[in-house]
Amino acid sequence: KTHTMQGPVTAVQSMRSDQRRGIMCRMFEYLFSEVARRHAESNSVQYTCKCSYLEIYKEQIADLLEPTSTNLQVREDVNRGVYVERLSEHSVWTVEDAFHVLRKGLHQRHVGATQMNDFSSRSHSVFTLALEATSTTAGGVTATRVARLNLIDLAGSERQSFDPHNPTMHNSVQVKESGAINKSLSALTNVIMSLSSAGQRRRSVSSGAGTARAIAAAGAGTENAVGSVGAADGRRRPFVRYRDSKLTFLLRDSLGGNSKTVIVACISPSALCFGETLSTLKFAARAKRIQCAAVMNEEYSGTVESLRLEVKSLKQQLELLGSKGLLPAAAAGASPAPPAPGE
Repeated sequence: KTHTMQGPVTAVQSMRSDQRRGIMCRMFEYLFSEVARRHAESNSVQYTCKCSYLEIYKEQIADLLEPTSTNLQVREDVNRGVYVERLSEHSVWTVEDAFHVLRKGLHQRHVGATQMNDFSSRSHSVFTLALEATSTTAGGVTATRVARLNLIDLAGSERQSFDPHNPTMHNSVQVKESGAINKSLSALTNVIMSLSSAGQRRRSVSSGAGTARAIAAAGAGTENAVGSVGAADGRRRPFVRYRDSKLTFLLRDSLGGNSKTVIVACISPSALCFGETLSTLKFAARAKRIQCAAVMNEEYSGTVESLRLEVKSLKQQLELLGSKGLLPAAAAGASPAPPAPGE
């Protein structure tokens, strides 16, 4: 999964020269090349890009770009939606800046050796790019379009074999890590199941311009840690338990909100991994049934001021025409007489 998202470490270090670079590196290249192309076509639109990088390790959120910022809290606001309090944002202007931020965060991630991987990710990571496009019309109206790109690398769950003759293993760091990973992946699968059940009953959804996208690499074993979920009543919308995990709460908008989401499911062709492969495919099949309604995030400012200027200009034109006798007195500024009672 991590290889799919970022490629080998050498690909991140050498930036664009390595053909094995992953989705994140290629996304940086596409995004900034597209911004440069559009900026060359028209200077009327100004682009700003900020990024953040966090990991969820044992149900605690840490800022990978500020090592001292640990145990951050997920908040919800009417205007901002779901966000991480005190999470740092860094401005990036070029693809090289984005690569530099990515490399800095990768050095802070929790990795460890497991039975399936010598450098296994022991945490979930979320790299967010926030892009703003601001344009101003001739009338003084400023339009701002906001889009967020979430690049997510999920840790994979793995079965732990317990040795009854070695009681210290039950309290080992790896067992605690696996327990936290399985808990969050279980919550994620439960959310996917609830959303897919709702998607089956809601087939006609108007399509809109996608403004927030999320790419997640879902690993083998995400289905194994799932508890039973009751069948949703067909006459009512199932309750989606986003708050069961910080991962699902943080990704609420990406999973069932104003977004377009792509999930990469990683499987193995080996017969030894048949169970893991089957559960991962079931997870992906459920995720395909989720329906999101994406709309454009656009805000306008300066509208009131521009209207005031327009009203002032129209009044001046009316006064000029009235002074030349080209308009009746009412149009020139006199108020019409009120109607008589009974009329």
